[in-house]
Amino acid sequence: MKKSWKKIGMMVFSVGFIGMMTSNKVQADSLQMVDQQATTETRELFGYLKKIQASDSVLFGHQHALDEGVTLTGEGTRVGSTESEVKNAVGDYPAVFGWDTGSLDGNERPGVSGDVSQSIANTATSMKVAHRLGGIIVLSMHPRNFVTGGYYGDLSGDVVQNILPGGSKNTEFNQWLDQIASLAEQLKDEQGKSIPFIFRPFHEQTGSWFWWGESTTTPAQYQAIYRYTVNYLKNQKQVHNILYAYSPNKTNPGDQERYMRTYPGDEYVDIFGIDSYDQKDNAGSEEFLNALKTDLSMIVSIAEEKGKIAALTEFGYSAQGINKTGNTLDWYTRVFNAIQSDSQAAKISYMLTWANFGEPTNMYVPYKDLYGNLGGDHELLPDFQAFYDDPHSLFVSESVNQIYQPENDGVVSTPQPIFTILSPTNKITLRTSQLPIYAMVENDDHAKVTYEIAGKTPEKELERTDTIYGEVLELGNLFKDGELSIIFRYYSNNALITTETTTLYVKTSEEQQPLLVDDFEGYLGVDELLNQKYASNGDPITLSLDPQNKHTGEYGLKYAFSIGTNGYAGRQISLNKDWRDAKKLTFWMNNPQPLPKNELTIQIRIGDTSFEKQLSLTTTYQGIVEIPFDEFKPAAWESNQTATVTPDRLATISQFAIYMGGEKGSGVLYFDDFQAVVDEGETETETGTETETGTETETGTETETGTETETGTETETGTETETGTETETGTETGTKAEPKPDKKLEATIDSKEKPRNEASESTDAKKLPKTGTSQSVLLSFIGLGIVSATIGMVKIRRKSKEI
Repeated sequence: MKKSWKKIGMMVFSVGFIGMMTSNKVQADSLQMVDQQATTETRELFGYLKKIQASDSVLFGHQHALDEGVTLTGEGTRVGSTESEVKNAVGDYPAVFGWDTGSLDGNERPGVSGDVSQSIANTATSMKVAHRLGGIIVLSMHPRNFVTGGYYGDLSGDVVQNILPGGSKNTEFNQWLDQIASLAEQLKDEQGKSIPFIFRPFHEQTGSWFWWGESTTTPAQYQAIYRYTVNYLKNQKQVHNILYAYSPNKTNPGDQERYMRTYPGDEYVDIFGIDSYDQKDNAGSEEFLNALKTDLSMIVSIAEEKGKIAALTEFGYSAQGINKTGNTLDWYTRVFNAIQSDSQAAKISYMLTWANFGEPTNMYVPYKDLYGNLGGDHELLPDFQAFYDDPHSLFVSESVNQIYQPENDGVVSTPQPIFTILSPTNKITLRTSQLPIYAMVENDDHAKVTYEIAGKTPEKELERTDTIYGEVLELGNLFKDGELSIIFRYYSNNALITTETTTLYVKTSEEQQPLLVDDFEGYLGVDELLNQKYASNGDPITLSLDPQNKHTGEYGLKYAFSIGTNGYAGRQISLNKDWRDAKKLTFWMNNPQPLPKNELTIQIRIGDTSFEKQLSLTTTYQGIVEIPFDEFKPAAWESNQTATVTPDRLATISQFAIYMGGEKGSGVLYFDDFQAVVDEGETETETGTETETGTETETGTETETGTETETGTETETGTETETGTETETGTETGTKAEPKPDKKLEATIDSKEKPRNEASESTDAKKLPKTGTSQSVLLSFIGLGIVSATIGMVKIRRKSKEI
């Protein structure tokens, strides 16, 4: 019913729109865009989005809107399809149509597996259909790992460093960018005019589920690869029909410092976006809605200050999509009303939700059962129709013929020369004697770049190729443990413009310890290197190297957490380990004060599944914690809740995370020597017994064998004996008594937000020394996961149907 009314209203709106916008200080004659040579149509798209931003209306978008959906009837690639789940549901197309580079690679529709050229042509054909319908096109990216050949969630291989100039995979990365350039060149309408699109490179980098994420890529590396990508497409390939979007994942609501930490600069970003997914278990909560409003208000304010555009670049009911049943039935209304209730948040130009790849974990728009084969309309359909009927939500019938108009055009500001250090970026670790030294200068035909290693080499000019300056230096006798300072100088017309210095940490050798997660000795005593390795998520956690609270070596880990708005806090490192012969995880921990209202979660990505173990912190404790792998259970969000830890899964360990959950508050824990253990023969045990309530007495003793029988049942008292075996009556020795949990914890963490990986510098497990004073943990283990990991969820969300 809305469309007949709203479309008429939009016709009136379109007549008065320009004058209203002009009075609102939006001037089409000055566009703060990335590309000064942007095509007319690209400038008009930018100007149109600016006008939408100045209104209180929002364009709605859907990923794979024309080629994925449970009500679509076309077979195969669906190239050129005009079918749409959204249109089937509400009678109108979305205003924004999303695709992914997976289509160009042949991994998603309308691509063709194994045929990149045809995949690019098919994607261009489908995008042209969306353009003819009146839609705006968005391209996101999920490329393979260029080092290992694995998927985008494979965090190994130091990918960003290797695809930058001078890296081993720079050529392969350039060839992949050529696919995007080919797509851009093919996007022409019937009159031969270029069709513009929005490109979102390296999105959700504040998480750690992609190889360009926080746990594998420093902010300086991220800025370098983002800038390099834009420069390559714009200057090397002469692509001028792209708007570039910067879209981190949500973190702490309104945390502008975190949001801007990886920002590549005004010269490289047209659109400020944010990706924000709700939680399936508590969708539509005030916490989520308030956080969303805060984040959107923040990015709109940033965009307005810089003359840019703001957008909710991804959103959804949850990272896993909507439920088949049992949803919050007014979720779309709640979200849109929340956005509209905030005068700044309401200014976002568009909001795009993900693709309907299929049930049960890949549905983001409710369907209408057109053909009677789905068991009826989805229960969220009435609310989605109400969202459509809202006069402030814009679908394609309300944007068609509005975008590519002369009044939206303008002049792009003249770019200034820009100098960027590409490699080595500041405070990275070098492990080979070959040092790539590369920089980039844009918009300066008279530039010269030099470098010197402070106190070691004289100043030397770098060779220039177009906008790139560089060489690979063989360090020779300079390759030894320690620090090197690389001084870059940028000259224009032989006049010195700027001098920048990067610090490089050199490590000539590293003992291979395949069972070691971290002993905190490999960071040269530098907290910044430690924090680069551990991605953060949720509420703040401060990591530092502690020379006092440790188990072995020079340093332990100080883990200072603060539980606030998010209700959880975590840090995660990426790994590439094979633990197929290991039996348990061990680590040293010092819990100096009781934390009865908080819980510790150890989370490990084992094979294709994230497994967790929860530990209660109701009492103080200092000593060794050991957790058999068979006690780890799938994270609450994992679809396979019957999965178990097997040797095959243990052969691939990719992530290790430490999360805190529970009530708001702060505290400190200390850790050291996280490692897997193969030999069960000698393990340290707790002196004392533990009752069902989790308290311990002083009566227990420690055995040398640490074995237990297969019966494994426990009594409520959990008394430990000296025999080192566990009987049917529940008396256990050797390792630890496991009491019944004090309480269950709700799975309240947004799975999409959990960081995930980081390549560890450590390896070959050190055997923990056995001492009479060391203790095995005496903590309550809780079976229900409180923290969900993300990579799996994101992986599921990105997964395409077979084509």
